[in-house]
Amino acid sequence: MSMFLPFIIGQCTMKSKGRYSADLVLLNGKILTVDKNFTIASAVAVKQGRILAVGDNNQIESLAGDSTERIDLGGKTVIPGLIDNHTHATLGAFCEGANAPELNILTLDSTAAVIEAVRKRLERARPGEWIITSCMWPGTMRDGRLPTRDDLDPFSPNNPVFLRRGGSAFVLNSAALKLLKIDENTRLREIEGYPGGGLHRDDRGRLTGYLTGIGWDEMMRRVSSLQGEDIDEYWVLKSYPIEERVSRLKQVMALYNRNGVTSIRDLSVSRRDFLAYQQLWSNGELTVRINAIWAPMGHLLDKEELIRQIRAQWGPRTGFGDEWLRIGGLKIHNWGYEKVRAAVLEANRRNWTLAIHHLGGVPVQKIVDILEEADRENPIAGRRFTLEHNFGPLDVLARDEAFNARLRRLGIILAPQPQWGYYGPRDVPLDPKNLEEQNYMPLRDWLEAGLVVTGGTDHPGLPYDPEHPLLGLYWAVTRKHVSGAVLNGDQKLSREMALRLYTTKGAYSTFEENIKGSIESGKLADLVVLSHDYLTVPEDDILNIKVLRTIAGGKTVWKAEP
Repeated sequence: MSMFLPFIIGQCTMKSKGRYSADLVLLNGKILTVDKNFTIASAVAVKQGRILAVGDNNQIESLAGDSTERIDLGGKTVIPGLIDNHTHATLGAFCEGANAPELNILTLDSTAAVIEAVRKRLERARPGEWIITSCMWPGTMRDGRLPTRDDLDPFSPNNPVFLRRGGSAFVLNSAALKLLKIDENTRLREIEGYPGGGLHRDDRGRLTGYLTGIGWDEMMRRVSSLQGEDIDEYWVLKSYPIEERVSRLKQVMALYNRNGVTSIRDLSVSRRDFLAYQQLWSNGELTVRINAIWAPMGHLLDKEELIRQIRAQWGPRTGFGDEWLRIGGLKIHNWGYEKVRAAVLEANRRNWTLAIHHLGGVPVQKIVDILEEADRENPIAGRRFTLEHNFGPLDVLARDEAFNARLRRLGIILAPQPQWGYYGPRDVPLDPKNLEEQNYMPLRDWLEAGLVVTGGTDHPGLPYDPEHPLLGLYWAVTRKHVSGAVLNGDQKLSREMALRLYTTKGAYSTFEENIKGSIESGKLADLVVLSHDYLTVPEDDILNIKVLRTIAGGKTVWKAEP
């Protein structure tokens, strides 16, 4: 690798004292530019929120003036600001930070710990108040099971309890089931993969309180009826006012900054969510760049109403916005074949970029069939549609060259979340071999097939942990599950390849590869200072690298205590 970037400073060739001087210089470091050649430099200069130049210490020092802020990196490593390909920030905002209205159980590792956390929250709850939690991840449940209504009922007779498992899966206690008029006599439509419509029962036929699939849809309809208002947001039981959303989003952005994240795609943005983002944008208070994906409530709508909403969408479409807040596209959930087909065709006619959640329900092969049908009406290639999550069926298809060729021709981008491999689905750590057999999340296969792959978290489906901010990179490099098992070791990535998932590839997926994702002259000054050298520490130590400083648009938005 070449040691320095070409030194591009325009007309500024001597030490600057006036308006051409840099606002900020970072000196004496190891700058991983993640440019085309993965060049390494030692210093970088910033002017008006963008990279002015990258080079050696003497070159960058020549751009500093009397008012320039200087940061001596002392040999520390700098990487581009990380880009998370899939979050639900507007949902995570209510379970993260101080005084969060929803109980955060993301990092609890046993059923007993979850039950105890709910019990403690109930001690200060009003009678009748809903207890709502963050997601919990089955792979981290050391006892290998989720809580049931029988675990919750003894101490929650007067309060409905709603435990999120993740996505459209959750556990209700008996008080919640009664309030929503769901009982042993309730029958829902059977669909593939969701026996009983997603109302899970024990060996005696009694409801366990665990609902998935159609069970989720039915619960949301009943919540909407109970509240007397339409719900236009995914995974919410309570609609928060704009002012509270703004306040909570500040806290979740601070969490992202603390983990080195400067850009996200938010995959579940409602009209009210966008208004909260717009207020933060207007006030200059965004510290994370937002690519907002509108998520229509297709699971609660019939096909005709879903199409009507797509036609009458509440605001501007894909691409509208600036470097801080932009409409990224429209999310298609796996609502069943007829709805998915109708929504994809209609949205494509209206030039939306689509993010498609392909898990469950309609097989991914049929989703690609639908995309090819849409492509014949309005070409998709170059519009950067994404398939979200990418495990299960796509794992098995990773070495199917004919299928990969179809994805390449359409320009489909894969948006997996490597952290899922660390925490593991419900059959890990009980039997990691299950994942070995299905070629779990084959990142290397996809990349070698010529597909564009990005990286992210699905937060708050999975936690952001400031003690392990590079967890996704760690897993992509080591493939180590929380249990210590290595899942499909042949799919390990080099450190450079892994870093690109969260930087240059993430920028490409949102049409922003020319303004961010790497540390190059003219690009946005989104930088992260690390505690250790990502390229040279032992593989296992990547897990423990900390973020010392996060810079977004040339301003420090997070700094560790000395």
